[in-house]
Amino acid sequence: MPVDGHKMLAELGYAALAVDMYGDGKQATHPDDAGKFSSELMKNFDVGKARFLAAMDFLNNQPTVDPTRIAAIGYCFGGGVVLNMARQGVDLKGVASFHGGLAAVKPAQPGMVKAKILVLHGA
Repeated sequence: MPVDGHKMLAELGYAALAVDMYGDGKQATHPDDAGKFSSELMKNFDVGKARFLAAMDFLNNQPTVDPTRIAAIGYCFGGGVVLNMARQGVDLKGVASFHGGLAAVKPAQPGMVKAKILVLHGA
């Protein structure tokens, strides 16, 4: 989510945190880089899940955050990430994916998904 998106969420009263899913502060400056970084992470999803859970743990320990009301929003690669976190049973109140990848890293098992899910995907 762009930085201005975080500002908008904060102005609405939400705590917002951008997660470094690529690791080591890597930023994609070209679509080829983004494709390479995101496919590496999806092939090694346990690393991505660990990064996501570490960010959730950090967020849960903030005094302004209610740990029972954590949601995740993602756009494009991030949208695919939040959907896959929901499929893996991560304890999220909800996820919203905007133009995110729809492929499942691992299919959800019955009863595993805890989050309410909103997928907004143009065709």
